[in-house]
Amino acid sequence: MEQTGKSVQDIADHLGITYEMARRYTLATARPRQDKLAALAELLETTPLELDYGTPQQPKVTVTKVATPPEPPSTSPARSLSFKNPEEMARHLAAESPEAIAEFLRHLVSNLADKLDKK
Repeated sequence: MEQTGKSVQDIADHLGITYEMARRYTLATARPRQDKLAALAELLETTPLELDYGTPQQPKVTVTKVATPPEPPSTSPARSLSFKNPEEMARHLAAESPEAIAEFLRHLVSNLADKLDKK
């Protein structure tokens, strides 16, 4: 909001919602539905992804793909991939194969389950 000079009232007017609901969005005590999130991103000159996950000030995601070496060990190098954001990673996985997406999701679910178990 600061970068675009928009106010809570600007958000309320643009989204067709009450001032109070717009205020709750800005305080992160309420989350807009997808259509409102897209309109809010347009108003604030950003993307829904950045509104959900923050600005890309965080380091880039680096994925290293290492093939399991056959017997005897292969001399083929590991492939290192770097993505600017989760959307770019998703496009890459979709282009690879459905199996690559399934493997990624299995690992993601496993890691999230481990994290929840530790809570």
